[in-house]
Amino acid sequence: MILDNFGLLSDAQALTATAVSTNTFDWKAAGLDMGAGEPMCVMVTVDKAAGGSSPTFVFSVVEDDDEALGSNTNIIDRTILEASMTAGSRHIFPIPPGSVTLQYLGMEYTLGGSNPTATVTACIMPMSMIDMPNKFANGYTIG
Repeated sequence: MILDNFGLLSDAQALTATAVSTNTFDWKAAGLDMGAGEPMCVMVTVDKAAGGSSPTFVFSVVEDDDEALGSNTNIIDRTILEASMTAGSRHIFPIPPGSVTLQYLGMEYTLGGSNPTATVTACIMPMSMIDMPNKFANGYTIG
């Protein structure tokens, strides 16, 4: 898997309250058309597992005409259960073609519960670049 620094939305961003990604992707400056070409997604990797008392996490891919994402519009969101927020886990958010109409793309992390915490890295990338390792049982025994 190849990560592009220009597509890096969150780089080991510590989450302790609802926040937006530390970086945004500027589609107009990049001269791209989100609806053309290869399907894109945002991949969120959990760097540090979820903590807190009954924490809740809703991750949203958002767009805005302001780089600060202050009045963003939701493109896609998903509730991630605490049990799925383990270190190293990956969460893929496909971006529907034609859904991005505003200049900036980023993430919004909505946290709930008591003292929720997690650390995440989020990057926008082509779907074909996602590398999801599988573990298969071996077909032999050593005796």
